Amino acid sequence: MWRKASKKYHNHCCFFCGKHESQTQIEVHHYIKRKNLLTRYLPVNGFPVCKYGCHQHAHTKKGEGQIRDWLVKNGWLEYLEKRETQSKQWFVENGITKNDFLKQAYYNLKKVIDG
Repeated sequence: MWRKASKKYHNHCCFFCGKHESQTQIEVHHYIKRKNLLTRYLPVNGFPVCKYGCHQHAHTKKGEGQIRDWLVKNGWLEYLEKRETQSKQWFVENGITKNDFLKQAYYNLKKVIDG
């Protein structure tokens, strides 16, 4: 679901070269690594990239900088960075269980996909 939502958020096009997924094989790159549960399922933490070439570019300093610039321009960088913390600590501070968080993430992804 996360991949679908991230692709839809970016109009099913590669973030770097702009090719539509009908023209090339698209993967979705996490800006903040997927091991972080709090950002793992956020569509704005996913960037569609061409499987060959553009995904490798996403891991370079220039590629990371382009993603970061987009996040700053669209007001998402601070939001993501606040969630780049230990999830257990965040759950306690926000009075939410992991299961409730995952349920909410599922509903949010579904809402993005379904429009």
